[in-house]
Amino acid sequence: MQMRPYDPTRDHEDCLRIYGEIGWASSSENERRAAALHQEIGRTLVAEVDGGVECFASNQDARLRYLDQDLPACIVAGVGTGRVARRKGLAKRLTAEALALDVIEKDAAVAVLGMFDQGFYDQIGFGTGAPDKLVSFDPGDLRVPTPTGTPVRLGVDDWERMHANRVASLRGHGGVALEHPANTHSELLIHKNGFGFGFEEEPDGALRHHVWMTTDAVRQGPYAVRWMAYRDREGLLELLGFLGSMADQIHCVFWVEPWEIQVWDLLDRPWRRRMLSVGSKHETITRAHPWWQARICNLEACLDAVRLPMREHLRFNLELTDPIAPLLTPETAARWSGVGGTYVVEIGSASGVEARAPDPALPTLSTSVNTFSRLWLGALPASGLAVTAGDLDAPDTLLAQLDRVLCLPTPFLGWEI
Repeated sequence: MQMRPYDPTRDHEDCLRIYGEIGWASSSENERRAAALHQEIGRTLVAEVDGGVECFASNQDARLRYLDQDLPACIVAGVGTGRVARRKGLAKRLTAEALALDVIEKDAAVAVLGMFDQGFYDQIGFGTGAPDKLVSFDPGDLRVPTPTGTPVRLGVDDWERMHANRVASLRGHGGVALEHPANTHSELLIHKNGFGFGFEEEPDGALRHHVWMTTDAVRQGPYAVRWMAYRDREGLLELLGFLGSMADQIHCVFWVEPWEIQVWDLLDRPWRRRMLSVGSKHETITRAHPWWQARICNLEACLDAVRLPMREHLRFNLELTDPIAPLLTPETAARWSGVGGTYVVEIGSASGVEARAPDPALPTLSTSVNTFSRLWLGALPASGLAVTAGDLDAPDTLLAQLDRVLCLPTPFLGWEI
């Protein structure tokens, strides 16, 4: 295998072939443009087999909100392998190498991805995040006032305005913002029957908040809300009011429920609607599924972000394993080979980590970077991970202390990656 950076002149058609073989894109001009943007705006590595590109891994620059501060993040935005090169370890090694280079050259503290199958990316140190809640409901049931202002129509050509609004959107713990505006452009190009509406600032015309939607059934829906971008909660309510104004024609809307609300609080008799719509394509229901994963790449930066409003401080030894090192080229591994090692960790109003031998006076937590990343993000409490993760070992007293001290909001990405 020859691993090298993506060259748009040489490699575009090969990567498009892979896109077609894995079902990501057709031959439409919009999807070809979207694929080109996706490959070029971040870091893409490719692997050659017998002189042709058979695997690629693409990363994008981003920021991840941890409590009240942003950390530099690497988004593993696309990994694909052609049909003739499966089960050769190409994707795993290429993804690990691209990730390591982002840590070395761009100071990425954390990496995030949307998984195609739980288990594959575990081999690179990723752990599963919290589930998103996908809600579907009749917009006519929303108990939200119809907006008094008139929205403007938005299309693909408004990608720069929409991206600026998305990046400035209100984010909670775990929220990501992708840096390059072409990320939004690429998304818009692949959405069929996509359309948007927004409310503008006065007098400059910048978007205060907007919604982008798609549908396969224009006449009555369902419609899928791909994203909402808003700077404050008033903006969120105005966008929901706009959805309600569409209820004369549209019977159902699908939406990933944001971190700060429960949509059923805003619906008129949701349980009755749920019972009446069971089995319908317009069903009122909430479903949850975990679809994203994350891993710590810079342990010091990630622990420094843990600043909890409490007097109690917790200290413990950490024995951490990281599976990424054997997947890296020797040149890259000499510069960064993961975060495995032994540490002493302190968590409290000011947190930190020191690489050193264990302190015999402290309790010890032994685990993988996969599981510790989930604990650090707040995807699950320590006591729950001790039951399900299979690689976490710690005294019950330490687990109870971690449950009490590391009490975090549920992480919510807020961006489809």
